[in-house]
Amino acid sequence: MSVSMSHDEFFRHNFSRIEIAGNYLQEYLPAEIVEQLNIPKMALEEGTFVDEEMKKHHADLLYTVPLISGDPISAYFLFEHKAQPDREIGFQLLRYMVQIWDTQLRNKIEPRPIIPLVIYHGEKKWHGMTTFQEGLTVPKPFKPFTPDFTYILRDFSYRSDESIRGEIWLKVFLAVLRAVSSPTLKEELFDLVGLLKELRSYKTGVEFIRAIMYYVSKATDRIQWQDLEKALIQQGIDGEEIMTIAQELQQIGFEKGLKEGREEGREEGREEGRRKFIEELLLKHSVVTVSEFLDISIAEIKAIISDENDREANLSIN
Repeated sequence: MSVSMSHDEFFRHNFSRIEIAGNYLQEYLPAEIVEQLNIPKMALEEGTFVDEEMKKHHADLLYTVPLISGDPISAYFLFEHKAQPDREIGFQLLRYMVQIWDTQLRNKIEPRPIIPLVIYHGEKKWHGMTTFQEGLTVPKPFKPFTPDFTYILRDFSYRSDESIRGEIWLKVFLAVLRAVSSPTLKEELFDLVGLLKELRSYKTGVEFIRAIMYYVSKATDRIQWQDLEKALIQQGIDGEEIMTIAQELQQIGFEKGLKEGREEGREEGREEGRRKFIEELLLKHSVVTVSEFLDISIAEIKAIISDENDREANLSIN
């Protein structure tokens, strides 16, 4: 998994949750817009307007939110995130918006207003643009004939003083985005894990902590699994279910070393342990997730599952 894909997957995993996306709208939209929205009735429209060309640019998440007045017109919110400055962001957003409107027209739906939201969490300073025309050289006489729109950008990089607020799920997500880009991440791990402790009492809290730990371990090379394990212990998180996170991270490091060793022809006697570990991960995670964790193909994982099923079938027959 590349670093950029780590960011994409983590963003999608969290902002696909309506409670997180809705809380973000409440906290980071202008008040005059929020007061018009029936946020509890918002719905994810992921995939509805995404064609193959847009998928190449991994278009992010689209939500529709009805108005509080009951007016049939809804506002569409296009969530996009960036882990590095992108001077072509205006063109990318415009392409998404035109595709959405075109789909609405073809389906005989009155075009709805779209508000693009950009979340930035990179290491470099954002270029400062927040309108489409800022990305163009447009002499003043030509401005009336050139499209323009504003996108709402929030900078959550470690360089920014943007406040982190909202419910615990959103606060943790934004804090992780900021921490991963920080050169002092290792020193900040203690406080970050302390924030994660607040999630333990929630129904899916441990699962969320696990996803965050994997993301942090994949998205940056500033820390090792030992650093995460140390932070967990220092914060007193010693529950069996959570401590296995560090153990899995250690084993994932072993798996990567095994892969390198296999490529060099040094794998004798280790395949059985490898297979068992992958099977243990599959009890907790999907095939796709395990593939991303271990950086091995889905086909290889499916082959392992198939071999194990065949082996069990043969044992039952005999």
